[in-house]
Amino acid sequence: MVSGALQFVVFIGVVVAVLLAAFVMLVATRTFFKKQSGMVTEAVRTAGYGIAYALSETLPLQDSVNLEFPETPYKNLKVAVNYWGVLEKTAAVAQVKNKKFTRLALVGGYTYPSERPALYLKDNHRPLVVVGHTRIQGKTFLPEAGIKTGNISGHSYYGGALTDGKTGQSTSALPDLPEALSEHLAALSRGHYTWDEKYIVSPKPGQLYGNSFSEETRYIYAPGVLRLQGLKLRGNIAIYSGERIVVDKSTVLKDVLLVAPEIEISDGTRGTFQAIATKSIRAGEQCEFGYPSALVVWENEEQTTGSNTINYSGEDTQQVTNGITVGKGSVLKGVVLFKGAEKENNYTPQVVIDEGVRLYGELYCNQNTELKGKVSGGVYTGNFIAMQAGSIYQNHLYDAVITADELVPEYVGLLMENREKGVAKWLY
Repeated sequence: MVSGALQFVVFIGVVVAVLLAAFVMLVATRTFFKKQSGMVTEAVRTAGYGIAYALSETLPLQDSVNLEFPETPYKNLKVAVNYWGVLEKTAAVAQVKNKKFTRLALVGGYTYPSERPALYLKDNHRPLVVVGHTRIQGKTFLPEAGIKTGNISGHSYYGGALTDGKTGQSTSALPDLPEALSEHLAALSRGHYTWDEKYIVSPKPGQLYGNSFSEETRYIYAPGVLRLQGLKLRGNIAIYSGERIVVDKSTVLKDVLLVAPEIEISDGTRGTFQAIATKSIRAGEQCEFGYPSALVVWENEEQTTGSNTINYSGEDTQQVTNGITVGKGSVLKGVVLFKGAEKENNYTPQVVIDEGVRLYGELYCNQNTELKGKVSGGVYTGNFIAMQAGSIYQNHLYDAVITADELVPEYVGLLMENREKGVAKWLY
């Protein structure tokens, strides 16, 4: 009996000891995970601070900046900024003790909706002439000569007020792009891009090839014509050609970068990418470019520009060597940018936005723009061209629509001087 009672007491003691040990381990584990969770949360918060810092400060490109925290020496933060097309690729790497977190973002220019211009037309000592069903809604900067109605082939102006919104006077120059961005695009136009041979890839058609922006950039290159057919490419991938890139509608591109003297995009192509050329970009009809996409022609300073001759054959057709054309019915969310040397007797459009095209974003052209579609956002141009019935009309808008109010307030686009920076897209 005594032995049985003793065994029972021992058993109870063991159970109590086990329960106490389990409780102690539970408390210790909970405390451990709470600390680990706290460090992860702190790392995420610190990386977010790094992005915010990059948005508010001008940081050196292609180099990382270490931000110190004297009160918390166990924290480390590195911020690096580089260009990805016309946008900045910003990386913030935070480490709190042994926990690391990386945040990546595409950064562009942001303007408050109340300050966002619908149109900035360079002052070339000519008035803007509106014809047909043209409509301009939003803040407008016009030449000193102002705005008036006109007539093209018997069609007059069918609207009410010539503009709907505040107006101001433009200058003889368009708002500037940042010097660093201009230098970056000029370097690309001269073919100044290098890579490590081990990062050149050859993806197979039909298979998805992706690359995180936290990894080294992967490259696809061809010295001659490069045809993209049946490929699925996503992420940190740059595609270069020494002659021309042809994008077939069977190819799916997301967040990649195209660079070549000439770029052709087939009818019906869908994707989200940036295309940078030194001569021409021809986007076909019924294409869809997701946000944030960009079509950019940045002429090489050393090359001669295209012919200023217009050739007609029955209908209104034109032959332009250098420039950007967006075909009928296409939708583009992002930026259309043309920058080239000034030309004398220039009567051809360097940017053509065809009928039925919807551009949600910004159009920037320091020379001639022919706008036959609709821009929900802003247009910055040196001059407008309307080519109708075999004639050329300078500084005319015919059946064009520009509405700043229809662009979403959160839109982040082209980096320009005196603009704040904002996150266009979080990367992966």
